[in-house]
Amino acid sequence: MSALEPGEFAEHPEESRYWVKSVGRALDVLEILARDVDGKGMSVTEIGSELGLSKSAAFATLYTLQARGFVRDEGVGMMRKYRLGAALSRLGTVATATTSLRDTARPHLEQLARNVGATARFASLSGGRAVVIEQATGNERVRLDLALGSAETLHTTSLGKAILAQLPNEKVVEILSQVGMEPHTERSITSVDEFLEHLEIVRRQGYAINDEEDAHGVFGVAAPVFDYTGECLGAITITGLKRQQPSTWYYVDMARQVHEAASGLSRDLGYGRTMTFGGN
Repeated sequence: MSALEPGEFAEHPEESRYWVKSVGRALDVLEILARDVDGKGMSVTEIGSELGLSKSAAFATLYTLQARGFVRDEGVGMMRKYRLGAALSRLGTVATATTSLRDTARPHLEQLARNVGATARFASLSGGRAVVIEQATGNERVRLDLALGSAETLHTTSLGKAILAQLPNEKVVEILSQVGMEPHTERSITSVDEFLEHLEIVRRQGYAINDEEDAHGVFGVAAPVFDYTGECLGAITITGLKRQQPSTWYYVDMARQVHEAASGLSRDLGYGRTMTFGGN
C-alpha cells in the first residue's frame, strides 16, 4: 500500500479510500466545540444537528472523546453540555513545541515548485518587510537570484500584499507610513488610497499578484497562511519571469495552485476554516 507524501492530500480527502469516517466525525465534533468561544457548551442534540448526525451517533462520538479526555461534560439529562477537554491542551503544547514552521512549510513549497516549474517561497512579516524563511526551486530553465533571509518591500510584492490584506486598513496605513511607498518600477502603487482599494481585491480573491511592480519582467503570485488561532503567519508565493508565462489564464491557474499550497500549510498548522478562492 502506497503512502501519501507529506502535505499531499486529495482535493476532497473524504472521498479517498484512506478516509476513516469515524475519525473524521470525531474531529468534526472537536471543531464544532472549538467554535463555542463563549464557553456555554453544547448539547448532544445541538452537536448532532450541526453535523447532520443522529443523537445516538453524536453521543457515541462524544462518549469516546470524553473517555480519552478530549471532551468534558457538565450537567445531567437535558441540561448536559459538552466542552473541549484538557487533553487537547497537552497535545497543543507538545505540537507547538515540536513544530518548526520551516519544516512544515517545506513539503508544500517543494510540491508547488514541482507543479508550476518555478521558485516557491514562504515569507513572514518582520520589521516592515516580508522576510523569506524557506524556499524551493522548480525545474525552471532560468532561475532568479532569490536568497533566504531576503527582506522584500510590502507594497510592491505579492508576498507583502497577501500579508497586508489580512490586517485592518488602519494597521496597513500605520505600517506604510513607517516604511514608505517608494516605487520600484512605473507599475508600483505609490498612493495609500489606491493601495487600500487594491487590497480589497486581494481579500476577495484570496490571493495577490505582483505584475512587474517590484522588478521589470518579474511576476509573483501569493496567498496567505494562517495558524490555528486564525492569525496570518505569512504567505506562500511563486516568483518567475513574466516572458516565460505570457497567458492571463496561466496566472489564474497558478494562483489556484499557490492558494491550494497555502491552504494545505494552514491546515497543517491547525487552521480549521476553509480558505476561499475567488478566481479573477
